[in-house]
Amino acid sequence: MVSYKTYSDAELISFLKLNDQRAYTEIFQRYWSGLFVYARKILRDDEDAEDCVQEVLTYIWNKRNELIVTSSVTSYLFTSVRHRAIDIINRKKRYNLYIDSLANFLEEGSSFTDEYIHEKELLQSILKVVAELPPRTKEIFMLSRFEQLSQKRIAELLSITDRTVKNQVSQALKILKLKLYLFLFLSLFEMLIVHKKGASKSIHKSAEISFSSASQFQ
Repeated sequence: MVSYKTYSDAELISFLKLNDQRAYTEIFQRYWSGLFVYARKILRDDEDAEDCVQEVLTYIWNKRNELIVTSSVTSYLFTSVRHRAIDIINRKKRYNLYIDSLANFLEEGSSFTDEYIHEKELLQSILKVVAELPPRTKEIFMLSRFEQLSQKRIAELLSITDRTVKNQVSQALKILKLKLYLFLFLSLFEMLIVHKKGASKSIHKSAEISFSSASQFQ
């Protein structure tokens, strides 16, 4: 049996387009380390670099029948990794800007109306629920709602189908709605309790004033 290590990159790509898994495995093993080091230099994070390379290599397998490599395979892969790394950096920047903006909003001053306080609590609850979503669901939901990417773009970035994106966003929204409905119910219940206590104090105070006024005429 001929070892796939003897084939050129161009031959491996040809085999790959014929659904040859061994060709893909050889490309993976041949380039993984170099691509990881390259991604690590850009991203400065091992986990992000690993995800970046994995996404690129997964993409070429998923799109193997449509793959068009006009330059060398080496150039194609390293260019793909660079573009994906830049996407990751921009994604993080947008998310961090959103979080910083939201944090500033939540931490502004202390003299606010009850409505504003409840809005702050609602935003905190939303962030908490999003943070507790399953990792993949959270990633897709953030890309969809925080970065406002289309289903098609998210599918391309994560090498998944449009349907998977749609299902994951739908699942995230169901979880959010369920937990936020509970939050709103508890907030409303709390407001009713506070309102009743306020009304009770007002009645009690009015009674005291009436009693005091009556005493003056005795």
